[in-house]
Amino acid sequence: MRKLFSNGLALIAGVVSAPVATISLELRNLPAERRQDPRLDRLRSFFHRAAPRLEALSPAFIAASEANNLDWTLLPSLSLIESGGNGGRNNNVLGWNNGNTRFRSVSHGLHSVAKRLGSSPIYRGKNVDQILAVYNRNPDYAEKVKSVMRRIESRGK
Repeated sequence: MRKLFSNGLALIAGVVSAPVATISLELRNLPAERRQDPRLDRLRSFFHRAAPRLEALSPAFIAASEANNLDWTLLPSLSLIESGGNGGRNNNVLGWNNGNTRFRSVSHGLHSVAKRLGSSPIYRGKNVDQILAVYNRNPDYAEKVKSVMRRIESRGK
């Protein structure tokens, strides 16, 4: 019984600490000037109220956007519309492939989808409206996402 308990405890500790390690890596991977970036404060403030589960992932959202030349408010807005800020399923907060794609972590999902949005021929070189038209063909979708983008942008100004 003791061995079973200690193994279970180690497994639980690993699962609980994994997201924290990923978040710390994301923050460390941001250049020094980005750690003081006012966008980071705006995004944290926005998530604090709208999607507390995603607040700690703010650096990952910004890093994924930066690495793929995307508007920094696009990915967080997609996450709020697609998963309601609840973290999604399969670590897929962006609803990629109707939420069916599994990612090994939320951060991995953010970076994978951001890379597709930044470099796939069906998205590359498109503006936000064009990206959103491909991402979800619902005629009201783009305005919902852009409304959240405006809320994030104005947070903390």
